[in-house]
Amino acid sequence: MKLENISYIGNKTAYILRQNNIWTPYDLVMNFPKSYENYNIINLNEAKHNEVITVIGRILNIEHFKAKVHVIKLLIKVEKFQVSALIFNQPFLLKSFKVDDEVLIKGKYNLYSKEIAVSTISKNLSKKEITPIYNIEGVTDYMISRAINDIFTNNKVEIYETLPQSILKKFSLPSRVEMVKNLHMPETIEKLNYSIRRLKYEEAIEMQLKLQKGLLKKITRLPIDYDIEKVREFINTLPFELIKDQKEVVNEIYRDFKKDYQTKRLIQGDVGSGKTIVAIIAILGVLTAGKQAVLMVPTEILASQQYETIKKMLVSYNVSLLTSKVGNKQEILSKLESGEIDVLVGTHSVASEYVLFKDLGLIIIDEQHKFGVELRESLFKKSESANLIYLTATPIPRTLGIAMFGDLATSEIKSRPSFQKPVKTKHFEESKLNLIINEIVETVEKGEHVFVVVPAISSELKDFNIENTAQILRPVLNEKLYILHGEISSEDRNKIIEDFSNSNGGVLLATSMIEVGIDLKSATLMVVLAAENFGLSQLHQLRGRVGRGDKESKFYTISNKEDVERLKILERVSSGFKLSEYDLKLRGPGEFLGLRQSGILKAKYLDFSIDYKILMDARKLSIKIISNESLLENPSYYYLNKILNEE
Repeated sequence: MKLENISYIGNKTAYILRQNNIWTPYDLVMNFPKSYENYNIINLNEAKHNEVITVIGRILNIEHFKAKVHVIKLLIKVEKFQVSALIFNQPFLLKSFKVDDEVLIKGKYNLYSKEIAVSTISKNLSKKEITPIYNIEGVTDYMISRAINDIFTNNKVEIYETLPQSILKKFSLPSRVEMVKNLHMPETIEKLNYSIRRLKYEEAIEMQLKLQKGLLKKITRLPIDYDIEKVREFINTLPFELIKDQKEVVNEIYRDFKKDYQTKRLIQGDVGSGKTIVAIIAILGVLTAGKQAVLMVPTEILASQQYETIKKMLVSYNVSLLTSKVGNKQEILSKLESGEIDVLVGTHSVASEYVLFKDLGLIIIDEQHKFGVELRESLFKKSESANLIYLTATPIPRTLGIAMFGDLATSEIKSRPSFQKPVKTKHFEESKLNLIINEIVETVEKGEHVFVVVPAISSELKDFNIENTAQILRPVLNEKLYILHGEISSEDRNKIIEDFSNSNGGVLLATSMIEVGIDLKSATLMVVLAAENFGLSQLHQLRGRVGRGDKESKFYTISNKEDVERLKILERVSSGFKLSEYDLKLRGPGEFLGLRQSGILKAKYLDFSIDYKILMDARKLSIKIISNESLLENPSYYYLNKILNEE
């Protein structure tokens, strides 16, 4: 059927719709509204920063004052929460409301200050009509709504079901026909949310099927025959006892070794939680089985540090370092291929095509999101059956973790070793900079080390950068100031870090490149200037560079922007896991970890900050479907099977 056969659509409207890739009645009903004008009463716990929300609550207190504008400030009880509602330049409303009134409030929500900038306030609590908004230029929403009503009233479209009845029943989802009708003509907000929930499940199931289909081609191998006595002996000789989380993760890794197929595991550990020792114990396991291990890290600084640590701890084995700067590359490659080298540590160089192993049993990638997919794939091809371990010190929110790494087993190290003291965190306005500089000088005079971090090298950012901050610090520090950034060659960088580390007190002025890879126990103070330019998770990563010894340590953020509430979150939250949840809620999945909205993260309806249960349901369902061949042959699973067969 043509578009012109639908009521209210003439030639001109049909032309505009075709320009928007809408060619048939089916295309039109599958073009869901972009948004809705409604008074959807939101659960305040799910509200995002700067989102326009509607809540119903009871007035607890009323204040009013005049600054540049007249402000009425209402303290509102919304369920178990208390929020402030700010009404600007409407003093006459003071006569309309009193304490204990129930009110409906709509406005922009500030997550940090728990304030709503009110656009609508009313004692009429009834919900208003829900109006679909399609945002098709040249065609009114009213016209589209009437056309869609004609399609359904006169049965001008056939909508096929894509999910089996058993799945609809299991998750209490509407049929596809009911979903589509509700999205275009919602009678109530409950029916609309009911249908949006189905769309979320559709997206999550497709996402997880694509991730989990690797299970269909599980790579079999003999179990890794490690020597448990040697491993226990090594753990017993450590100068400290492993914390509970570390022991659990080690056990999970060794259970993976016993399996007769290749395994993939993501290990998340907060900054300073001790992931490195867990990685070394994992490496030792494959070495005692006569196999090789490789560790790929994002920076040359970190590669050198990890190489020295592993070489020192695994003295009975041959450990080598491979970066773009090493001189004896050919000798390393030859020994690696012959099996003389047991452990290879390096940067992206370890994934180069000329790097060949004799019998690679374990691949470990640190901060894997810092490497491109192609680079990781190149490293995986070094062995058809080696176990894979990803390490990250940037805890990934549970929902985002399932979306990005749904095919991986996940381990977490949440606690920190007891000898590490909490880092005192404080936010300052820029006007306090002179006091901070005095504290920097005093810290250096005690023989301790300080990091000063800025967001840019030159004057791209007008507030603070390497150039203008060096001019501020050099007069008070002289030769005690060391400068590090991405435009300095890696050879010079290593020398600068070495000189700084060996100095009797000093300041390293750097960009955020130091967020991983510098482990200095005498570093007791970090100051981040223009901190509004950094995400919370990134600031937490930077904070992890201090407090690694037994001395009291401090972490200061400085900004003069309207970002104080966000930065003050760091003062009260020390868990990277909690901060990652904030970051996801505030910045969205496209910005989290520097990722863009590409590939697996392209979700129109799923909300990665709240839809954990939906993603978990989809993950379990996908594994069940893939593991059951009879389901795949069932005609009602046709569309799901089609997803699995897509290249």
